Amino acid sequence: MAAARIRIAAMVAAIMFFRSFGADAAHQMNLRVWPSVATAPATLLIYASIVQNEDNRRLRIVANSDDFSRSSEISLDGENSPKVLTFEYRELPSGSYDVRAYLIGRDGKTRDSVWVAVVIV
Repeated sequence: MAAARIRIAAMVAAIMFFRSFGADAAHQMNLRVWPSVATAPATLLIYASIVQNEDNRRLRIVANSDDFSRSSEISLDGENSPKVLTFEYRELPSGSYDVRAYLIGRDGKTRDSVWVAVVIV
């Protein structure tokens, strides 16, 4: 059981590393979650880096596991939006979390989305 958790934690750490690089021209947003592995009840810090764009209107963050879900949504002010936004999710129970961010444009459609996986032991 402990060996399986260590393998999962190593895999998640590798995913986090490769998904932590800056946004490129194809993506308007980058997402990082820290820590990638934690002891429950855990606190996750979620960092969303956004390329400033006049069409940016909302940012939605969702963290889901099989037994628990938490989400946040904030308004953005286009090109005047902050470049980095931080979210703090406290008291998360054990589980494997799928953390997603959705950048929503003026028309209400998702302009970009990214995800990372997090394991809380």
